[in-house]
Amino acid sequence: MVNVLQNAVYWVSVGDVNSESLGDLLSHMTDLMRKLSHHSEVESDRWDQTSVSINGATERLRRHFTSDTLREGLLILDDVSSPEVIEAFDVGCKILVTTKDTEVMQSVQGRSHIIKVRLFYEFA
Repeated sequence: MVNVLQNAVYWVSVGDVNSESLGDLLSHMTDLMRKLSHHSEVESDRWDQTSVSINGATERLRRHFTSDTLREGLLILDDVSSPEVIEAFDVGCKILVTTKDTEVMQSVQGRSHIIKVRLFYEFA
């Protein structure tokens, strides 16, 4: 049986989430769980967004992303500015992180490859 979501890509535009705005982080996590729950191939568990903690959301996402359905998927975390985001979304799948501050990657040191990209703009 061919698995439709085997190579799925999920993109989360994180933005300026830090230790003072952890509610925003939880909002990004629950939004991703909601998107995952719409796929019939993903075994969904019922959850109440108002009672979910960041640790609870991490565990739920880990169950989804380590399942046979999503194991080969890719999670893109865009514009990350806080190590708390990396820790919360460290759910056992392949993750691509874009950031302007490589210090946010300290929590996954040894399990990451940093590629520095310099953008050049040419104006006419």
